[in-house]
Amino acid sequence: MLIVLADHINTETGKAWPSFGRIAAIAATTVRTAKRAVSRLTAMDLIQIAEHGGPGRSNRYRLNWALFQQDGDGDTHDTMQSGMVTPVAAYGDTQGPNMVSPMSPDPINPSEQEAEDEIDRSQAEGVAAPLRPSGACDLPPSKDGYAAFWDAWGRRVTVADTERLIASKVEEGVVLADVIAGVGRFRKYCNDTGKPPRMKPAAFVHGEKWRDDWQLYPAEPAKPKSAGKASTSGKTAKATKATKAKRVNNPWQNNPASFDWYEKLRNQVDLLLKRHAHEFPTGSARSEAEIDRLKELMRPWRLENPEPPFYRNTATGQTWGKCGDRKPAPDWSPDELGSG
Repeated sequence: MLIVLADHINTETGKAWPSFGRIAAIAATTVRTAKRAVSRLTAMDLIQIAEHGGPGRSNRYRLNWALFQQDGDGDTHDTMQSGMVTPVAAYGDTQGPNMVSPMSPDPINPSEQEAEDEIDRSQAEGVAAPLRPSGACDLPPSKDGYAAFWDAWGRRVTVADTERLIASKVEEGVVLADVIAGVGRFRKYCNDTGKPPRMKPAAFVHGEKWRDDWQLYPAEPAKPKSAGKASTSGKTAKATKATKAKRVNNPWQNNPASFDWYEKLRNQVDLLLKRHAHEFPTGSARSEAEIDRLKELMRPWRLENPEPPFYRNTATGQTWGKCGDRKPAPDWSPDELGSG
């Protein structure tokens, strides 16, 4: 971790500001381990936090060079060539005989270092920092991999998370061209449906949404109805309407007074069963003797409350029949009983 921080030291400011995610990626470890290592290096006074970071801004680290220059038990001299070290690439030392000075004035990654310097100057002056170059958040899967992805997506949001997820997927064997092609289908789907893309690119990559079709399929045409079926259904509909009209026009309906009478009858039966509970045990079927006894007890009430007619003519007000009788025809009248 100390080597990673030393590799990111800016030769002009003497500070390094790599994020924990970048430190972990270069050191091939986790972000949690990187945070613990930085805390230990700070406790050992090997590094100092010159400025604490905040939202969207990393800590500014400074190495304690005076401690490194002290003589001790460690190796203080380069055993290969005096004052020379191997060149450092984006993710570690390169292999080869060529050597460079430990503090080379040229940035290891010029484009990235210039972007970091511009961010540092902009934040110091209180202005918005420019966007980082494509691929600066993490190791790009190809030279223009991130740029092609963002060109297909249309705008840059959740950049750091998205690029880390892309790199992780590529390491798992996903073909970057398939991801970009899926983004193209997704954007076309949004344009065809007229719906803005509400999904974040990080969610798109995490959910592997590039595997979906993202296509609009034409609706199946309605099946034409045959002439024979249409005519038959028409006749059936007419017959149904005529039957409904006939039912609606019949003035003979159930008599409301009959419903009220039956409700009172049920209440009276329940009352008698409670009063004579010793004669009518609950939970058993009624015998003929019990039914006859119940009719005997109900006889006085039925004499005082005679059963009303079951049907009533809503047009003339005539009443007729009892429960179980069939409803009369619409044009029938009780007066016809005498003539029949």
